[in-house]
Amino acid sequence: MANQPLDEPFDLTDQDSNITKANATAATWSDVYKYQVPVGVGHVLQAGHTFSIYLMNTSSTVNAATDLVKIEVRDSAEQDKRTVYGPAIYQRVQEFQDRNKIARLNVSAPVPVLERQWIVVMIKGATAAGTASSYFDLAINRVRQPLLK
Repeated sequence: MANQPLDEPFDLTDQDSNITKANATAATWSDVYKYQVPVGVGHVLQAGHTFSIYLMNTSSTVNAATDLVKIEVRDSAEQDKRTVYGPAIYQRVQEFQDRNKIARLNVSAPVPVLERQWIVVMIKGATAAGTASSYFDLAINRVRQPLLK
């Protein structure tokens, strides 16, 4: 019997070693968290998966009612892009605890994210935002090949 891939829950957070962080530029879509899927691993994004983020601006308060957040999946060359969440107002994605209020991905069918592809959290706000005191949690599934016997 061949080893079957393992499909398990996975929390992608700002603390992951494969995350690249960058401050956002005001008034333009900016990549603030970029995660490149490691070799030998894949992810599956589904409609029930959740997303939460806390943003701290570099100069003033993030405007929860007008600043926007979205998540894109990109190919390894970052040429092809697919939005899997948003754009939504920041206020909608601030909840981390209440399961009834946490934002859910807006995909109608499972979205595979293969090795070396990207999951990118983007924001667009009136002022610049930083990642030093910001954080996020994206609850998804990880698929990986088990070790051979």
